[in-house]
Amino acid sequence: MRAQILSRARAGEQKSAMELTELLRRETNAFWRAVSANLLKRWAGDKQVTAALLASATDPDPLVRSMSLRALEPVAQSGDTASRTALNNRLEDGIRGVRLDAAWGLRSSLDTNSSAGRDLLAYLRHNADQPAGELQLGIFWMDRGDIKEAMNCFERAVKWDPNSAPLHDALAVGLSLQGQPEAAVQELQMACRLAPRDAELRFKLGLALGEAGRSDAARVALQEAVKLEPSFARAWYNLGLADNAAGNTDSALESLSHAESFDANSAQIPYARATILARLGRIEEARTAARRALEIQPGYREAEGFLQSLGRRE
Repeated sequence: MRAQILSRARAGEQKSAMELTELLRRETNAFWRAVSANLLKRWAGDKQVTAALLASATDPDPLVRSMSLRALEPVAQSGDTASRTALNNRLEDGIRGVRLDAAWGLRSSLDTNSSAGRDLLAYLRHNADQPAGELQLGIFWMDRGDIKEAMNCFERAVKWDPNSAPLHDALAVGLSLQGQPEAAVQELQMACRLAPRDAELRFKLGLALGEAGRSDAARVALQEAVKLEPSFARAWYNLGLADNAAGNTDSALESLSHAESFDANSAQIPYARATILARLGRIEEARTAARRALEIQPGYREAEGFLQSLGRRE
């Protein structure tokens, strides 16, 4: 049973999120709790998953604590107060590895003169003589707003290891932030050649192509992303937006429906469907979709205003 749950999770099946959450809460073996926490990272934004990870961040086993903090990192980075508090509470953990994971999760605002900040910088600089270490140091500087220093790290890393897809990916992000969309596209195309089965890279290429104004090529890249990973909700969502921009409303609605089936916690997806449905004159369906967005995210201003505008049209 445990092996089946982990297999479904690695395949990205949505139902495995709740299965992993139960495994994390009830498993008596610390190793499997740690594995569960690690795999839950992709669903960390779900409220039930977040709650389980917050609880396991104080687990008696340090490996479980570390994996829980790593899983909470994207939620903390998005500004979630409870997740940031959980990471802050682990900055004084008795195990150095746990402290480093907590510090890394708070890197964008971490006081580098604090004990945890000094430990993290020492760790990053110690590993910076290798491409992967330069990559991590570059991410640190990028997330702190120092794009110039981040690019120095990424360029060195690519020079040392030109055959690493993640390094070209990171360099592409930096180039995009510097307002060089075509150069970013070239780096992502190289990354895709190096890792042709990586759906995330195809997704990023699609976004970069869109940013560069190459909308047709962007849609092709997003189509390739969902072909590689059929449960890739963000890729389906962006493909829906791209199809809609191209005037392919039927394809757009189909893509957004796929996105919603794989990510039932995103208010943006039903809201996007609502706007398209309204333009097609399918007002009741548009209302239903907008209400769904508000169920997921109460107070969603765009959805509230949209519903009000539909009322005025009657």
